[in-house]
Amino acid sequence: MAGQNQDQFRSYFRKADLDGDGRISGVEAVSFFQGSGLSKQVLAQIWTYADQSHSGSLSKPEFLNALKLVAVAQRRELTPDIVKAALFGPAAAKIPTPQINFPSTSAPQMGAVMPTSSSIPGFRGPGAPNAGMGQHQFPSVVLAECLKGFGPWNAVLEPFSGCY
Repeated sequence: MAGQNQDQFRSYFRKADLDGDGRISGVEAVSFFQGSGLSKQVLAQIWTYADQSHSGSLSKPEFLNALKLVAVAQRRELTPDIVKAALFGPAAAKIPTPQINFPSTSAPQMGAVMPTSSSIPGFRGPGAPNAGMGQHQFPSVVLAECLKGFGPWNAVLEPFSGCY
């Protein structure tokens, strides 16, 4: 990405790096990339390609790679050959920045009441699943193995994983 795309990349990085630590954590990535319109499964696939250091967060170059893959995935299916070309091929520098839609609502303010698992039927927050919701409990080892490779999307994908 060159010129104007570099400016857009820097702008996206600043918007994604909510805590200003110079890395994009899994939580920050999920929040940012949900605005891409891609499915959680595709975003999980992009995470596995982008987090090349397997650190659980993205450096600036890794975030740039994630942006490239999001831009490509918004136009076509990601295959291993497409990913290789997007990250390392001669056309990599010509990939436009992806379209990311940012919510118009502001973040919760300090002191705001956040929903809890008991206040939203079906919400699986920390702790035991809601009683009477027909949810099954499975050994965490089985679930962890099933969701392996989904990076920060594990918690988001759990209800949709098809593991159970």
